[in-house]
Amino acid sequence: QAAQVLESAGIDGITVADSPLARVKVDPVTCSARIMRETNLVSLPHLCCRDRNVNSLRSVLLAAHSEGIRQILAITGDAIPESDCGFVKPVFNLNSAGLLSLIAQMNEDVFAADPILPAAALDPGVKNIEVEYRRAMKKMESGAKVFLTQPIYDSSCLKLIAKVRSAGARVLIGLMPLVSYRNARFM
Repeated sequence: QAAQVLESAGIDGITVADSPLARVKVDPVTCSARIMRETNLVSLPHLCCRDRNVNSLRSVLLAAHSEGIRQILAITGDAIPESDCGFVKPVFNLNSAGLLSLIAQMNEDVFAADPILPAAALDPGVKNIEVEYRRAMKKMESGAKVFLTQPIYDSSCLKLIAKVRSAGARVLIGLMPLVSYRNARFM
């Protein structure tokens, strides 16, 4: 329903997070496929390495492709909360750069006729932008073609975005409407 509201407001696309903060949510590829079936929106599912080994990641990429999804945001994933650590075991078979390399390899082999656009995360709000820039360059070397930022609320973040764009990458600036004063303070 939220996707339909956003579509009627003129939004072109939507991202679907993969269990943010390690809290269980609906599978992002399944949710993205449904959004694309029931709206005219492009959906960018996040694919997290925290919960899947390489075989599972390949399986999810095949499923996404079979559902017409042609863009994936590769992320390493948040740590498992301490309260869940004894019950839930993180996998981290790959990190985001490894997942980007896997997508690039599958684009050459399996998806050569209709490749998946590999996307990566960029956090321009970090204190040391040189470290984040080097991380972005590693992700580009691993196959990232586009970056999606964390939500931007400060113009000082634009320096890193400009630097990554000058290296040849497309950067989409993340937007997240604030819903309350408490939400604004948290962000």
